[in-house]
Amino acid sequence: MKRQRGAIAKTIDNDALLVLGRKALAEQYPTELADHLYTFGNQMIFTVDHGNPAVVNQEGVGNIATENGKVAICFSYMMSIIELDIDLGELGGAVTETEIDLADGIRTFGSRLDVNHGIWFSRYDGS
Repeated sequence: MKRQRGAIAKTIDNDALLVLGRKALAEQYPTELADHLYTFGNQMIFTVDHGNPAVVNQEGVGNIATENGKVAICFSYMMSIIELDIDLGELGGAVTETEIDLADGIRTFGSRLDVNHGIWFSRYDGS
């Protein structure tokens, strides 16, 4: 399947994101062990649905920011995936200037990833 191109995102620095994730884990799940949390692949931020920020990982899995100014981001925790709410203001410090097309940022391995790309591409608005 040939992916459409032109949905441009900015990459998120994994080291900076991990710091934010561990802080969020401590706030949202105080009994969990922060040193067991890791970033889940590369993450990208872009706008969808008329200016709403969304964060998507290399699997094409992600979320749109909520009205409270937070976005749920996938992390790896103890052999599982956990979503943690990260404040957009804080996340801004982890966003790099490096741009990437979603067609390249979402892995290419099977139809599921192509479908995920198509879903996000259709919502991209380039704001």
